[in-house]
Amino acid sequence: FRAGPDSPLPIFTAVADTLIWQSFASVIVPGLFINRAVWASSLLLNGIPKLPGPVKRWGPTAVGLSLIPLIVHPIDESVTWLMENTVRKYYTTAGN
Repeated sequence: FRAGPDSPLPIFTAVADTLIWQSFASVIVPGLFINRAVWASSLLLNGIPKLPGPVKRWGPTAVGLSLIPLIVHPIDESVTWLMENTVRKYYTTAGN
């Protein structure tokens, strides 16, 4: 596509940018982070023999759920910074 007043390029660029950002900030990074936190807390809790069974079973889930509000802004800011310093350097948006 050629950039111009009637070009769909700015729309495709915005869609691609949004898809990349949402994929990383909303799915990939939080999923990986929470998965590893649940795995680590499971290892830790299962290594304590005196804990009751329900704590060992549901404790890691509680850890994962409790992390969600704490990781939103750091992940969003990190993904934005990463994109600004990588892929966003290689395309232009409308008005630039």
